[in-house]
Amino acid sequence: MPSAAEDVAMLEAPLAKHACLVTLASHEGPLARRAHVVLPACTWAEAEGTYVNSRRMEQKSEKAIEAKGDSRPAWQLVARLGETLGYATRWKKLKEVRKAMDPSAAASALPAGA
Repeated sequence: MPSAAEDVAMLEAPLAKHACLVTLASHEGPLARRAHVVLPACTWAEAEGTYVNSRRMEQKSEKAIEAKGDSRPAWQLVARLGETLGYATRWKKLKEVRKAMDPSAAASALPAGA
C-alpha cells in the first residue's frame, strides 16, 4: 500500500503537465497547490447546497456558519467565470442553478450567440 507521500506524488504528477490549471477549492491540498488559479470556494458548512456523499446519496445542507475571507459558494464562482467566458449563466440564487441543471434546460447553457 502506498504511503501518504506517494499518494500525493501520484496525484500531483499529472497535474504538473497542464499549462494552466484553474480549480475551485475550500482547502489546501494537491490540486490547490498545483493550480495556477485557485478560486476560493466555501466549505459545505458555509453555503446552502446539495452534496453527494461517497455512497452516492444526495444530501441537502443549509448554511450553518458565515464564509471566511473571499470564499463564495462554488456555484457563484462558476456563474461569474461562465459570464466572463461568454456563457449565459445569470444565476443569482441557488434555485436558479438547480433549475438550469434540469436536463430540459441544457440549451440555455450554450455560449451567447451559439
